[in-house]
Amino acid sequence: MNKLLLFTLIFAVSYNAAWAQSTTTALEIREHTGALVQCADALLSSITTNPTDATNNAGLASLATTSSGSGSGAVLTVVISGGAVTGVTVTTAGKGYEAGDTLTVANAGIAGTSTDLVITLLEDDISNGGLKCGDISGLIASGPSDAKAQTITVSLTTQSGTGSGAKIKVVIGSDDDAFGAWTSVTVVEPGTGYSIGDVLKVLATADELDDSGSNGLVDAITLFNALTGANLDADGAVRIHPDGTTVTSNGATKAFTTSTFSGYFLPLQKSTNSISVRATFTGPVTPSIGSVSDTTLVTLKVSKLLPLTDGANTLKIASTEGTYEILLVKPDDNIKAVQVSKRSIGIAYNPAAVGEFTCAAFVNGVTGGDIPETRAEVTASSTDSNIIAKSVRTHNIVPEDIFKTVQMTLNGLTPFTAYDLYCYHSSHGIISNTDDAYTTTDKASLTSVGVIASDTNLAWTDGGTIKLTFTHEGPLVGGSTIELSLYTNFNSKQAFADGDTTVGDCSAQVAIKSNTANIDLTGLACVDGNTDDLLITLGGVASTIHSAAGSVLEVTLTHDADGTLRFANNAAAGAKVTFNLDVAGHGILQQQPGWDTN
Repeated sequence: MNKLLLFTLIFAVSYNAAWAQSTTTALEIREHTGALVQCADALLSSITTNPTDATNNAGLASLATTSSGSGSGAVLTVVISGGAVTGVTVTTAGKGYEAGDTLTVANAGIAGTSTDLVITLLEDDISNGGLKCGDISGLIASGPSDAKAQTITVSLTTQSGTGSGAKIKVVIGSDDDAFGAWTSVTVVEPGTGYSIGDVLKVLATADELDDSGSNGLVDAITLFNALTGANLDADGAVRIHPDGTTVTSNGATKAFTTSTFSGYFLPLQKSTNSISVRATFTGPVTPSIGSVSDTTLVTLKVSKLLPLTDGANTLKIASTEGTYEILLVKPDDNIKAVQVSKRSIGIAYNPAAVGEFTCAAFVNGVTGGDIPETRAEVTASSTDSNIIAKSVRTHNIVPEDIFKTVQMTLNGLTPFTAYDLYCYHSSHGIISNTDDAYTTTDKASLTSVGVIASDTNLAWTDGGTIKLTFTHEGPLVGGSTIELSLYTNFNSKQAFADGDTTVGDCSAQVAIKSNTANIDLTGLACVDGNTDDLLITLGGVASTIHSAAGSVLEVTLTHDADGTLRFANNAAAGAKVTFNLDVAGHGILQQQPGWDTN
């Protein structure tokens, strides 16, 4: 990705693009967090699995949901009638949802049924800058006072701004008045593409208003005050580019031309999971990201949601002049572990924002209040025993580097140990990686390894020994294994015991010393698992250290023709015996030199 980003960086983009048709095309990009629409029954038609035997309930509230995708946090209230869900309202919008995701309410939260409620999300279920459903009567700036009393649903239009599709339910006057003012206005369908500052209006015809009064009113225009963030749904008050200011590069407005089809960069918010596009143009314009494309846009019509991935996303704007590209850079949701060694983990992050970036490795499995939430808690290595003190690193991201991957190495770690990684960015807050598969250091090393046989003649006699010695970098604890395999001339495996007979309790024929001190062999098991290998499993629990890191281990194996540990006869004189050694927590050694037979 770094090679891709070695262009002149433009930290915000003026999308007044000079298309070859010599007219100005204004391009607006809107960021969205993937929140759900919160209008009553907005998701009702998206139910794909509905119980038939649930207990009726006029308002079953606080229903948690799970998602097949990356979305989370949505909470529902449902109405159950006749055993089935007949109404559903999103009370907490959540974030991160995409069309095609399934939203599931477990049957445990719905009395009387064993069937989960499953909703397969459609694009209209995901907020795209719609109005917040509910009462907006307080926004009314002016309107008729003598329209016929009635309750109707009408469409909103805009005096300024380009949002569309919203509908409102209007209550005019009262049952006691033949005519009156608009006393209640409620948004019932959110629409798309609204912005803070838009001014809404309703131009309702006499037919729509059933205006048969003597006042002779033909059209009733109701004008609303400008929208605020409180009037937009949970995903409505998102960042929009450009933000109303004139953005220049080297003193001049940056423009698309027929000779410059790419090279524009736009940083996005970490919480953004999709964008929409709005454009003013004279020719056809079609936006796409990856395989997701909208139909040709109508002027000032907001596009469908185009999903994003972490890192670079190429927004293509197809026109009659060619396909123009803007690189949208989304901060990673997680820290990436890109390289591990025995005592360190190399990490990478795409920030797309300036600010201090501080990271540390934590003891694996921190929970509750031990999970850091601030920069101070990421760096408090002197007071928090969960932090690996030597691992704390800080990098200051300057404007010139926001589109480059930040890489750093967390040191001071223990070999073959899993860690939780936490970082703090001043713009994004806490970012983590707690996946053991990517945060486990490499295995420790075995050094000074050797095997000595007391008898290198053709046949073994009782009392003959094979002595294995090695220095182990990591500790050996209860449950640790030592697996030894012998080979003749590199490829013919020798058998411990007779053929594939399982080796039994061999503690009487095995002696193990750690730095010359005998290891307690209580519970020692020697089992080859029918593979002709000798597998020694140390007894005790994992918290019991039998041999500390850095110790020299000496394993003496004794041949007993009538016992449970027997060695295969040596081959003819001149054969080479080699061995593989696999010790728990350490890298395996293969085809190490043993001895030559006599």
